[in-house]
This record gives sequence, C-alpha cells and structure tokens, in this order.
Amino acid sequence: MDAKKRTEQLARLAPRLTDRELREINGLFRAYIFRRSRIGEVWTSCCGVHKIIQRCENDDQWRVMNQAHTPAPVYRWGRCVNEMDSGQRTTCPWCGAEAAVKELGRCGERKNLWEYRRAVVLRQWRGALWACAYDCFKDYGKERLLTGSPRTVLLGVYRFAPGAAEEISKSWWDIGPLGRYRRQTAPGKRHRWEIAAPFGQCAEYGTGYEAVGLDEVKRSAFRYCGVEYLQRNCDLIRLLTACCFYADKIEWLGKCGLAQGVYDMVTRGVKNAAAIRWDAKTPREFLGITPRELQELHSLAYRDIDRLDTLGIWRRLRGTKAEDSLENCFRLADTSLGADQVGAVRIGVPPGQLPQSVFTVFPVFFFALHSRPAGGHLVVLPVQVARWPAWLEGGSKRDKRGQPVLPRRKRKESA
Repeated sequence: MDAKKRTEQLARLAPRLTDRELREINGLFRAYIFRRSRIGEVWTSCCGVHKIIQRCENDDQWRVMNQAHTPAPVYRWGRCVNEMDSGQRTTCPWCGAEAAVKELGRCGERKNLWEYRRAVVLRQWRGALWACAYDCFKDYGKERLLTGSPRTVLLGVYRFAPGAAEEISKSWWDIGPLGRYRRQTAPGKRHRWEIAAPFGQCAEYGTGYEAVGLDEVKRSAFRYCGVEYLQRNCDLIRLLTACCFYADKIEWLGKCGLAQGVYDMVTRGVKNAAAIRWDAKTPREFLGITPRELQELHSLAYRDIDRLDTLGIWRRLRGTKAEDSLENCFRLADTSLGADQVGAVRIGVPPGQLPQSVFTVFPVFFFALHSRPAGGHLVVLPVQVARWPAWLEGGSKRDKRGQPVLPRRKRKESA
C-alpha cells in the first residue's frame, strides 16, 4: 500500500476523543469558578456546572459565594507582588477541584485567562496502541464558553505495534488534513527513531507535552515495559517506538534497576554496548550477569548510571588478564576516567591492583580546573591521564611513598 492510501486509512481508523478523555484534557487547565454575586449565578470550568444558588446546601457552596475575588498575579522585576491574594483557592462543591474564584464584574473580557496545553491521548484500539497528539485551547471570552470543553486541534496520529511504528502528522500552522506519513520497522543506525511528536518549540513546554490515558498501556502489547514510569524522564512517542522493537529488553532493564540504559537509548540513541547486548535473546546474554551478581551490583552502586558503568567495565575485563571483582570495577567506574579501563585491558592489570593515585587524580584535576588560570595545569594533567598505561608499564621505579614514577618523554631532536 502506497503512502497516500495508508495516510487516508490511518486518518479514517484513528480513534476519536471520548467524553472521559475530554474531561482528562480539561483537567490539564487551571480551574476557575466564575460568579455573579448579585443573583447568585455560578459557572465552573472544572466540571461544567452552571446554576443559580439561592440557598447554600453545604459549606463549600457558602465559601464559593463569600470568598473574595482572586486577582490576577502582578509581577515586578520577575517576582509576584500579590502572591497571597492571587494564590487563593477554594474547593469546588461539585467535583472537589482546587479552583480560583472570579467575580465576572471584575474580570473584564477575561482575555488574560486564555490557556494553551499540549496533550497526547493513548488508546488501545483495533489491535494496536494508538496515540493522538492535540493542540488544546481554552478561552473564557464569552459566557457560553465558561463551562465548555477545550477546543482541540489534531496534529498527529500514531500507531504502535510489535515490529512497526507509523505516523501521520502535520505542523501546527497547517490548516489542511494530516499528510506527512512515516513508517519505521527497525531502529536506525545514525538516527535511531524516525517517529517523533509533531509539536514545535514554545516558551511554556519547550518540546514537551502531557500524556492522557496512560492506563491504556496496560491493555497493549507493551504492558510489561513500565511505560507509565519511564515516560517521566524521556519522550513518550520515542519510548513507545523503542518498545515496538525492544519490548522485552526494556522490561528486563526496568526490572533489573538499570532504567538509565533505556533513557540513553531513547533520548540519545546510545546503546551502552559495553554493558548491554541489545541483540541478545535471553536475559543472561543481555546483561551477562547472574541474579546474585546483580544483587551485589545493587549493593555497591545506588544510581543507575553507576551500575551501568560498573557493569560495562566488568564485562570488558571478564576473560582477560585484568579480570577483577565487581567491587574493584565499581571503584574504577567511580573515577569517571576511561583511560584506566583501556590501560588495564591492554596491560592486564586488574582494577584492584591499580596505584592509588589513579583513583585520586580526578579530584585534583577538578580542583585545578576551578583554581588555576588558563595555561596552568589544565594542559599538563590531561597528558598525565593519557600516559597512565605508560606509568604502569614503567612501574619498576617507585618514589618514597611507594608509588610508580611516571617515565619522562624523550624530546624530539630538532633538525
């Protein structure tokens, strides 16, 4: 099927917004209770109630009718000067949302209350997980809009299934139908993920957006990937694209406490190949570690990134003359210096036998970076770091403290 016919088919089969999803999108906006005290008329933007209160039925209604008008925030030199007054909120008597009370006679045309939100709505639909991207707007300029639902503009439709991810989208300024079609059946080599959200850059969101309907993932083929947790730190659309090809690997990393590997793969396209084998078929081949060794790794390293670095060094040294314990590999990973790893593998020195200065020179370099002017030790110390393998090779000579002496370089004779 060609791209044009597939685009029309996806646009026709895409799910439409339900009332429940509209309510969830409405919950992304600020809640207001508009009031006309003279006759007791009330409008709520959070739950869409419009009624005239002649007699208060509970304490919440009484507070709504008697609370002072909430003014708009006033900023001077980047600070809000009326934070106490503009931050007043009350509980909505009908839905329980925290809302600001606005007196209609003091709001003018309410142009300053206009809001914009971005939402990606998920739905398990027709045998796949679908995601629809919307630009959402809310305007209170007219009384009939005070209790209305947000106005939505569809910018993209995505279909995620094991082995394939599809997208039809358009730009925010395009008033025509969805016309840009993309299909990805395998991770790219240079650019991992070709499927991306259609939103551009804005001051409030950047390139981010809100996710609606995350509970639908539990009904899809990616129910065990932990998408609800992982999407907090990476792009949801790219994460679901990665799940189409690495669903079992993402599940293993999440359950093993190595979620940083997922973030690196989804956000930057980095595989961490020293620690993770993404083409493996079994969990043992995937991480190359037993459950007992994984438990020891967790006891050594608290952060995911430290566990990945330790595991990468341990797997690189395993089977060589420099093979050592996880504890010593963690000490080496904690220095954040890759020259030690290369030198240890080439020379065959286990991390536990490296000189103590290898583990202390990085704080010295950090101190010099912040205390010495340009042209000082900033040029010398990186040269010393690169010469650590030569330091170890010439380790027969030692100073008074028992540390190996760095061999001097021979000067090139001038012609």
